Amino acid sequence: MPYRRCRASVERRKIDRDTAHTAIAVTLMRRFAVSLLVSVVIILQLDSIPAPMLILCATLALITISVFYTGSRAVVYGCLTAILMLSISFIELSARQLRGEQVGAEHRLVVRITSVPQRDPQRVRIEAIVLRCSSCKGNLGPRRLLLSWYGSRQTLHAGETWELTARLRPMTGLRNPGGFDRVRWAIASRIHARGYVRNSPEPVRISPPAVTDIASLREELANGLAALASANEYVSLVQALTLGVRHSVAPEIRAALRDTGTAHLLAISGLHISLLAGWAYVTGRWLAGCVLYRQPATGAAVFTIDPGMVGLLLGLVVALVYALLAGFALPTQRAVIMLSVWALAAMRHRVLGASQGLSLAVVAVLVQNPPAVLSAGFWLSFGTVAALFYLHHGHQRSAPRTGEAGRKSTAGDAATPSRLLDRLSGVARMHLLLGLLLLPVTAWFFQSGSLIAPLANLLAIPWVGLIVVPLCFLTLIASVIAPAVADVLLQVTQWQLRALTDTLEWMASALAGSITLTLPSASVAGLSLCSILLLLSPRGLGLRWLGLPLLMPALVFNLARAPVDGFQVHVMDVGQGLAVLVFSGHQTLLFDTGGKVSPRLSMFEAVVVPFLHAQGRRRIDTVVISHTDEDHAFGLPDVLRRYPDARVFSSVALELSVEEAATAGAGAGAGAVRSKPCQAGDEWQDGETVFSFLHPAAADTGSDNDLSCVLLIHQGAGRVLLTGDIEAYAEKRLVDRLGGAMSASAHGGPPVLPVDVLVAPHHGSRTSSSAELLETLPPEHVVFAAGNSNRYGFPDVDVQSRYAQIGAMPYITGMEGAVSFRINRSGLGQPPQSWWHSHRRFWHGIVNPDCTERFSEQSIVLRLISIAQKGQTLCGK
Repeated sequence: MPYRRCRASVERRKIDRDTAHTAIAVTLMRRFAVSLLVSVVIILQLDSIPAPMLILCATLALITISVFYTGSRAVVYGCLTAILMLSISFIELSARQLRGEQVGAEHRLVVRITSVPQRDPQRVRIEAIVLRCSSCKGNLGPRRLLLSWYGSRQTLHAGETWELTARLRPMTGLRNPGGFDRVRWAIASRIHARGYVRNSPEPVRISPPAVTDIASLREELANGLAALASANEYVSLVQALTLGVRHSVAPEIRAALRDTGTAHLLAISGLHISLLAGWAYVTGRWLAGCVLYRQPATGAAVFTIDPGMVGLLLGLVVALVYALLAGFALPTQRAVIMLSVWALAAMRHRVLGASQGLSLAVVAVLVQNPPAVLSAGFWLSFGTVAALFYLHHGHQRSAPRTGEAGRKSTAGDAATPSRLLDRLSGVARMHLLLGLLLLPVTAWFFQSGSLIAPLANLLAIPWVGLIVVPLCFLTLIASVIAPAVADVLLQVTQWQLRALTDTLEWMASALAGSITLTLPSASVAGLSLCSILLLLSPRGLGLRWLGLPLLMPALVFNLARAPVDGFQVHVMDVGQGLAVLVFSGHQTLLFDTGGKVSPRLSMFEAVVVPFLHAQGRRRIDTVVISHTDEDHAFGLPDVLRRYPDARVFSSVALELSVEEAATAGAGAGAGAVRSKPCQAGDEWQDGETVFSFLHPAAADTGSDNDLSCVLLIHQGAGRVLLTGDIEAYAEKRLVDRLGGAMSASAHGGPPVLPVDVLVAPHHGSRTSSSAELLETLPPEHVVFAAGNSNRYGFPDVDVQSRYAQIGAMPYITGMEGAVSFRINRSGLGQPPQSWWHSHRRFWHGIVNPDCTERFSEQSIVLRLISIAQKGQTLCGK
């Protein structure tokens, strides 16, 4: 007996020691993960990196701290790991960039298609890996390409190898606050260049997909679902929920999911993987209990293998296979890593908390791709899981004590409904709190929020998880084994999806689901998130009273903004086109809408609307269409659809048909939508800001360009002139008209009307910006609304020289991005701001071939350091 007691004591001490070691390891892992994440975020937010000597000194200081203060080692190692992994990532990225002579040139490439092709009526879009370049002099840097194939007569499939001719460009894009940053997306997604495939010489298919190619398998399964007889527009949702193929989902369905805060259901993540892994676990454990045991002589069933272990292994395998079929995107990576950590801990009969699994998942994702933090998906994926853990830890209900006071309810059947009601109310409360907690996140990334998201998710998550997802997987499996059965299952699945989307659309329209929410800066976003966290904190902390003061900046910006002092002019970067927003007092004017991104997406929707929301504006009161060229007026139907009460001015009569008017937002019975003419001499006023049309006059004739609306916006001595696409002929008419108007009050000398800002006529073409115009209307600042490296060569070199001779400060939207001016009665109230100077980071210069060419004589490491330090001023634009 003493021996047994001593042995039990030793075992207890060993267990206590192991538990203490585990607790220490868990704490260190948390510190390491947080340090790694914070360090990566801080470094990626720098607009230029410090000098190499300063970096070396900081590294030595961190190592010294870790030597003398052992408690800080996890934090120090996290910082050093962030520096090391980011350095490796950006050295590789710098080596994968196009050289100057390779930009726009045709390259004969051998590529393998790595994505499911996205098809629309005009093009096929694919991701591909370069295997060989037969026409390149030296090595071709880019390895992963994003290619568009227009007018393809070939049928492309994932996994195939092709020899084709492509014209490549760097992964640069439009530069506007609140808009899509293509460089950020490309770095996070590891895409090195983009381009389009030439149909001459003819592309050649070299080899079919390999049997083991996952992308090819995904495409075959998706095509098998679409080929079923009962397939309709809702089969795209089945493809999205099972295979992660989402490009065929109709825009109306996407809008309904976005407005109700349920768009996350289309992204295969922890919800879907956990459900499938849970079913696999239950199935595996049940099968193991039926098969893997022996029957000894005693008659007792003794398991040779733990059924729970079999269930865990089967769940892990199924989760991994599902993640691969879904494309192994970031949310699936996070879910599989966390599931693997918890499953392995369970196999070793250990219990890991939520933070341990989340920390390990963060470390695993960042170590293999540190720039992943640049994507919104990273924060939405990890942030949602962290929010759920936070809410569950702080707000979970106490479990009912069935044996309290030695009594147990004999009415078990009466207690069950009560327990079920408690659980349902807990789930509803969790979704409500989660919707509130995620409002600052969606406001920061998407300038919007859904007030009905908690209610919609309360309905949609059980519906999708318990009914739709099982039906989708049964349909997918049956499409391979028994197509006739799959056709019946698909009908039922599509009926369920139709009912779900119709319900969500009704909720969005009846309950005013989506609203515009704006957070003006990262500091305000951080304060708002801290405020919500404090308001939802456990009662015992006693800090909820701090929540409302922290929320005040966001509330004031969205609900009680002060009117603009003077007026603001924002010239947007819409590529080769024009779109200018003017904020005056409480009103907003849009001068031209820009062109199009694609046949289905206008620059107005892609650029102007996000910028408008980012500035906290909710409407457009006046629209001026200078003329009807596509690069100036393509987005007008979208403007009227969003803002049907906006008044429209144009140089020529614009009249939308009844069908177009209904599409644009006017009721079919309202007749056509007509514009008002912009005639010289017409003006209106908003507070002290005056809007005056200077051109064309009623009797003017000429080309569409020469009849463009010319608008002068002025307050006191502050003047801005918007000129559309007028050329030399119209400029002379304008100067003569201004000279006649000003000669009556002039006291000798030629009439001169200086302007603070001039948007250069016709994007700075050779046929515009005449010397006579610049003498009469000399600008202090001139903006060329021209795309970067556009095919027209705008702005013309001679035109730029003309402006330089009069001392005008030039801005090219394709290089500077959006440019903003704030005007008051005295002129410019503060220096102009451009996207490039306020939003650019050091990694924007890395994808610029001019920077690579500028420092081409240096080694890759020194070139990267030079670009990240001083490339912003030498070549970074």
